[in-house]
Amino acid sequence: NIISNKKFPVKKYNYSAWWGLIMPISVIDKYGYPFPFFIKFDDIEYGMRCLDKEILFDKDLCVRHESFKKKFSSYLEYYTIRNGMIVNCLHINHPYLKTIFRFIIKNIKHWVKGRFIEMKLANIAVIDFSKGIDFFLNVDIEENNKKIISISKTKINKFVNIFTRPFACIAYTIKLMFIFNKAKKDYRSRVNEVTSLEYWEKVLNINEH
Repeated sequence: NIISNKKFPVKKYNYSAWWGLIMPISVIDKYGYPFPFFIKFDDIEYGMRCLDKEILFDKDLCVRHESFKKKFSSYLEYYTIRNGMIVNCLHINHPYLKTIFRFIIKNIKHWVKGRFIEMKLANIAVIDFSKGIDFFLNVDIEENNKKIISISKTKINKFVNIFTRPFACIAYTIKLMFIFNKAKKDYRSRVNEVTSLEYWEKVLNINEH
């Protein structure tokens, strides 16, 4: 776990994105399978589960990845908000205020930049987050992704939304405040239901082939 390249003074790591990460089966046997986020935060959540493990980096291997700023897409805001809140529930000791504050700040930034569709998707993220583990047990994640992409392409009246979206943000912030602790308890107590081999076999229809 020590990197010989002197350009990188940090010696140890406990997190890596999944672009080129390889792990032994024994890690999955111990920590389970990934949370079914579909995209965004799946590698972060799994890394936080395995904090007692160290990661080996090879200085001769790398992954070329375009800047996240250049890859921005409206529909990703749904996943960023929803999945970020779930990770907070699962791994942060006191996630309530951090989650509420982050939701408000994100909405303010979108409103200033005129990204009203992102504000709408953030509200949908709150709704789906509030459904807890049952949402992931019952939803078709591919179909849900198509729905979110379709919503992200919806034409909206910016003049109307510049006045209405702040009120929607306030309403969904209040909703989040009321449902957060209940949702947190549900995610923490039932996370094994969506990180098991049985769950992923069902999602991938493995037993049908």
